[in-house]
Amino acid sequence: MPETLLFRRPIRFLQFTAGSATGFTGNVGVEAYDYLGNLVDSNNLLTQSVLQSTFVVGHGIAKVEITTTAESVVIDDVQFTEEAPCAHDICGNASMSCRFPVACDPTGPRSNTMCPCGTFNCTAILPLTSM
Repeated sequence: MPETLLFRRPIRFLQFTAGSATGFTGNVGVEAYDYLGNLVDSNNLLTQSVLQSTFVVGHGIAKVEITTTAESVVIDDVQFTEEAPCAHDICGNASMSCRFPVACDPTGPRSNTMCPCGTFNCTAILPLTSM
């Protein structure tokens, strides 16, 4: 630990179970970030000898970091839900070449406006001419 999960397409929900052997309890921290490195959500769990569920939720999650203070941790049953693509995404519904989220506003490659579909704070990474 720590473990980093990277998502090619953004997600909106991640859940997993975590536990530790008796005598190895500790805190498991989960932090979810968007592609710009902004914290989207976080959660903490005190491990026990039985698996417990924890989750993070929010729009545009691109990276999840899992840390622990326990000497030994088991993580299991990882589940996630991809974000629905923005119909107004100028790069073709969140293509990897644009490092989603991208500018959904076609008026300029560096817009920082809310996507017309209302789900993402869209910021262009690449200029329109290189797409």
